[in-house]
Amino acid sequence: MSKNKSLEQRIATILETYDQQGIHRTGTTGDTENAHYLAEQIKAAGQKPLLTKFRHLRIDPILSELQIGNHTIQGIPFFDGTFTDKNGIRGRIGGPEDNAPITVGHHLTNRGWDKPQLAHARQQGKIKAMIAIGKRTHPDDVRGLTPTNAENFTTPFGPPVLQVPDSAEERIAGAISSNKEAHVIAHVARTEVQAMNVETRIQGKNSSLPPLVIITPRSGWWQCVSERGGGIACWLEMIRALSEHQPQRDVWFVASTGHELGHLGLDFFLSHHRPLIKTAHVWIHLGANFAAANCPIKLQASREELAQLARRTIAETSVSTIDFTPVGTRPGGEARNIYDSGGQYISITGRNRLFHHPADRWPRAIDLQKIVRLTHALTKLTVQLADSGDLM
Repeated sequence: MSKNKSLEQRIATILETYDQQGIHRTGTTGDTENAHYLAEQIKAAGQKPLLTKFRHLRIDPILSELQIGNHTIQGIPFFDGTFTDKNGIRGRIGGPEDNAPITVGHHLTNRGWDKPQLAHARQQGKIKAMIAIGKRTHPDDVRGLTPTNAENFTTPFGPPVLQVPDSAEERIAGAISSNKEAHVIAHVARTEVQAMNVETRIQGKNSSLPPLVIITPRSGWWQCVSERGGGIACWLEMIRALSEHQPQRDVWFVASTGHELGHLGLDFFLSHHRPLIKTAHVWIHLGANFAAANCPIKLQASREELAQLARRTIAETSVSTIDFTPVGTRPGGEARNIYDSGGQYISITGRNRLFHHPADRWPRAIDLQKIVRLTHALTKLTVQLADSGDLM
């Protein structure tokens, strides 16, 4: 984080580097490389990084496909379901009303099945396998295979579920209407690895004050540069700013892995710092997608005073497309962990037409000018909160 580079140059370098690290799924080579990169950036800012490691049983897909006749459709299994062996499962394919051993339905990325009976069928475990046809939530969304997060990674349930792209819908519909048999393979290996969060703590002038906590997830299904990169770049710039300006209160920074696995990394952090949820001055959640091109951003806060503060700060950026979620609404992303336990927070996220898509890459997916303006504003907000008195 050279002082000689402009903010735009620094952010562009961070985003390009993140993209080049490859797939950032928890516990993979790209995820590990990113952790060490962030540690080096923290050192360059004059702070001491902490890599907190925990045991992770990584799922590595070996063969994930749906075979209908001579045609093969590639997919990705639900990571919080069960799996097949290498031989897979064969059976008639049908909709939820057909009582078929392989049940098909539409699944919205991170929003669940489009029909309640599909969720019920998965929970009941009376079918052999399920096919989840990806369904995008906005007409501008790019089509393709967009995995859903494994919210129940630590408590998997139900039959094997194979996610397939929406381009497969017509062929699957034809198989259902002709009462064809299908072959589902969701064969994986499990590899024990060390996953890690990246942390640092900047000491304030008065450490008796409740600390400010800045959190951002750093893992995801693919390169996910506009999904995760904006939060990471902003997080590093906040460290840089507070290293040059000692705050009144301590500021804790956490970049967590395990986002796509039910917030595994943040849960690990909170399990060791449970009282911090309510005692922290404010949590700032740098969430998903606010660096994405041609997409709006969303602000959420636990209290009206914090919401107004965030609104005033963002208003200075000239970013025009902003959604303000009503105070008290359960937020998305890691901010929900804080909400559920009664903590105070400000959260920034966004919508992304490349959400969970392999094409979420640098530089095409990024609105660089937007993320530069937002980073400048959010860093200013962080310095203000780090120096402010008690908001309670």
